[in-house]
Amino acid sequence: MPQFAPDAIIEYFNLPGLSEKDLHVTLVSKGVNVPVIVLSRLGTEEDVIQTFRLGAFDYLIWPMREAEVVAAVDRFLNQMCTRREREHLTRQLKETSNELQQRLNELELFFNLGKAVAPIVNQRALFDKIIEGAVRVTETDIG
Repeated sequence: MPQFAPDAIIEYFNLPGLSEKDLHVTLVSKGVNVPVIVLSRLGTEEDVIQTFRLGAFDYLIWPMREAEVVAAVDRFLNQMCTRREREHLTRQLKETSNELQQRLNELELFFNLGKAVAPIVNQRALFDKIIEGAVRVTETDIG
């Protein structure tokens, strides 16, 4: 099977012994997991339902008008754009959450460092505590 990655497949079969469902099962078994728009004649609704259970995106009754095909493809493209945008926003949210957590950890460290150094009157002990805190903030090995 040739290597390809279509965004969608529009399938119509009118072959005896081969249904849309058969093609969809074959595509999935070969790792081609793309949305399928099924074109089907009246009377093959049972095959169409099975194809939907296997993951088909939409179906149209043959013969159909060009506008119906365009509308089905447009629905698919809108859904894909929405999905990609949602995935992008989810990634951004996770990155922002991680950055905020890191900043919160740093602020907690500074707060705790402030509490630790406030009562120290010995200058040497004060500098040691400040260096220890700086090493933790900068994540260095030695200070």
